[in-house]
Amino acid sequence: PVDHEKSYHGLSLRAFFHRARLRAIFESLRRAALGEAGRLADFGCSNGFILAELRAKRFPHPGWELWGFDHAPPHIDAARQRGIPGARFEPFDLDLPEDEPVSEFELVLCLETLEHTGNYRIGLGKLARATRPGGYLIISVPNERGLPGLLKFFGRKLLMQKSYDNFFRGRPQGPYVRALLSGEDLEPFRDPPRHGWGDHLGFDILRFEAFLDATLLATGSFELILRCRPALGFGRLYLLRRRG
Repeated sequence: PVDHEKSYHGLSLRAFFHRARLRAIFESLRRAALGEAGRLADFGCSNGFILAELRAKRFPHPGWELWGFDHAPPHIDAARQRGIPGARFEPFDLDLPEDEPVSEFELVLCLETLEHTGNYRIGLGKLARATRPGGYLIISVPNERGLPGLLKFFGRKLLMQKSYDNFFRGRPQGPYVRALLSGEDLEPFRDPPRHGWGDHLGFDILRFEAFLDATLLATGSFELILRCRPALGFGRLYLLRRRG
C-alpha cells in the first residue's frame, strides 16, 4: 500500500506520469459543478493517498463525505490509519458480481484500477450505478497500445527490472510485441480471464473506449464532459456526468 504513494514522488518517469495524471484529475474537478457538500467515492483507493490529497486541496469543507473502496484488506487498513477527517474506508471488489455499491454518490472516482480487474465491463457498470443522477464520474486508465505500449513494455523491463512471467505464464512474449507493432487487439492476451491482473498488459484502450461509448454515452445515460490524454498520451482520463 505504501508504494502507491511513493510513485508520485521523486524524479523517475513513473513519478512524472503519475503527477501529470494527478494534475489532470484536479483539472477535471474544476470542470465539474460540485457544491459545498456531497458524497465522494474512490473505487480502488489503495492506501488513501488520493483521498488525502483531495481532502487537503479540493474538498476541505466538512460537508463532503469521503468513501474509499478497495479489494485488498492491507490497503483498507493503511487508508484507515491515515485518519482523514470525514473519510470512511470499506472493502469492495469491482470484479465480483455480488458486490454492489452501497449508495449513490455525487462524485465517483476510479483511477488506474479498471485495467487491473478481471472484467472491466462489470466494473464500469458498477461505477455507473454508483453515480447519482446529476453526479460525476471520473475514470483514468493507461494506454498500453502503440508506441506508448512499446515504451512501457521494454521500459519496465529495463528501468524497473519488471518480469512478466505472471502474465504470460510460460507463453512466448514475441506475439505480444508483434501485436503492439501492428496495432492488433490486445484483449486476446487476457484469455483465459482471471479474477484480476497485476500487470497492465493486455488492456486495450480502444476496446475500453468502444465499450464506454456504447454503454454509457450512446445510451444517453451519461454525457462526456472531458476526454483528455495526460502524461504525453500514456494515459486517458474521462469526466462524465450522469443524466437525469
